[in-house]
Amino acid sequence: MTELTSQDYKWFVVHTQTGKEFAAKKSLENRTREENVTGIKEIVVPVYHETVYKNGKKTKIEKKSFPGYICIQMIMDVALKNFVKETPYITNFLVQGTGEPVALSKSEINAIVSKGQEEATEIVSMQIDFDVGQKVLIVDGPFNNFSGTVTAVFPDKGKVNVNIEIFGRETPVEIDYYKVKKN
Repeated sequence: MTELTSQDYKWFVVHTQTGKEFAAKKSLENRTREENVTGIKEIVVPVYHETVYKNGKKTKIEKKSFPGYICIQMIMDVALKNFVKETPYITNFLVQGTGEPVALSKSEINAIVSKGQEEATEIVSMQIDFDVGQKVLIVDGPFNNFSGTVTAVFPDKGKVNVNIEIFGRETPVEIDYYKVKKN
């Protein structure tokens, strides 16, 4: 039997049931281990991290870069191809016109995998779920603990206008939406 080298392993994209990418990965890893299958080196669910502000709190969440797909570094042969396709949650390989799976180039797989490892480019998602007329509480800044009513929402700027009462008078203030929570 010939010795396998890292050059024998190629990266392939596999289509999974949407939302079941991690289940497909785990299922394939378990089957590979239980059935003592060689020829699969690595399985990756491409993800990236996104910072989201919701109800005034900053949280980091993990999102799939390519929902419905995972990447597998493996040796392509008929038996292994069928083994992968018979795994729960996996539907098929990504194929070209010939119907045969196409290996990714090094630059393609590096671009896919490194996207999730980029920490320098933090993505901030603004989920503004405030409506005009809604009662809110300011949770940060100079107007901390003031209650007020939303008078305008500016999703493109990530701000809301809130009327608060200062010295007995209604005063409009423009504030970052993540510094406000529903009252």
